[in-house]
Amino acid sequence: MTIRGIGIDVADVDRFRALYARRGEDFARKWFAHVEIERCRGARDPGAALAEHFAVKEAVWKALGPSEWAAPLPWRSIVYHAGSGSASLGGTAAAMAGDVTVHVSVARQRRVAVATALVTAQG
Repeated sequence: MTIRGIGIDVADVDRFRALYARRGEDFARKWFAHVEIERCRGARDPGAALAEHFAVKEAVWKALGPSEWAAPLPWRSIVYHAGSGSASLGGTAAAMAGDVTVHVSVARQRRVAVATALVTAQG
């Protein structure tokens, strides 16, 4: 196993609560995959769950390390699988990354969600 990259991100939980309260599903559909929206909608605190998911997306993107990316960031193609310690890549994120495995860890306090991502490849 070869480490391809490590990323970390911190998301403001109150900001995501406010965005979700104000913009609801329109906000969620812009940034999150359908499966993530469903999972967060069913959470005790949907805004906090969205903050965790977004922190994972940012951490994974940083771990992938695209130095010269000119297109819009492929947020919906990075999918966090809460509770599994992993994220999957689809679409443009998968095409850019190649055959990799994405490991994630998330911690949340009252005001912040912190995510770390480790991207590995075989060989």
